[in-house]
Amino acid sequence: MREHRHMDMEAFLSWAEELASLEEVEQAIAELHETRDSMLDDLQNPEVLKGLFPRRRGFSTKEERIREVLRPSKIAWKLGWEIRHEYGARETALVNYSRVLFIEGAADDYLVFDIDRVSEHARERHERMLEARRRVLEEKYAAAEALV
Repeated sequence: MREHRHMDMEAFLSWAEELASLEEVEQAIAELHETRDSMLDDLQNPEVLKGLFPRRRGFSTKEERIREVLRPSKIAWKLGWEIRHEYGARETALVNYSRVLFIEGAADDYLVFDIDRVSEHARERHERMLEARRRVLEEKYAAAEALV
C-alpha cells in the first residue's frame, strides 16, 4: 500500500487541509482514483497475492486444501472491498470540502456527484449553500468596511 502512496487517515486529513482551491480538490480526487485503482490492480496480480498471502502447508483433508487454495482470492476480495469503501469515503470528504471552500468564498463553484441526476434535495441544499455563502461574504465585507 505504501508503494501506491496510500496514506493513513491522519495523513489524508492533513493533506486535505492543505487544499485551497476547487482545482486542487479535483486533482486530489484524481490522485485518490489513481491510488485506489493501482492498489486494486495489484490485488488481481497472482504474484502479489503469493507475496501477501503465502500458501500454508500441512492440511489433512481435501476440503482444507481447497480452502487454502481459495483463501488468497477471498482475502483479496475483502481487502478490495475495504479499499473501495475507504477511498469512496475519502472522495466524499473532498467533495464536501469543496462545498466549504464555496461557502467561504474561496471557490466559485463546488463539486457534485453525478450532476445529471441532481435530486430535489440537492437543489434545496444548493439554495441553502448559496444563502450561507452570501452571509459569509456579507460578514467579510462588513468586517473589511469596519477596518476602513
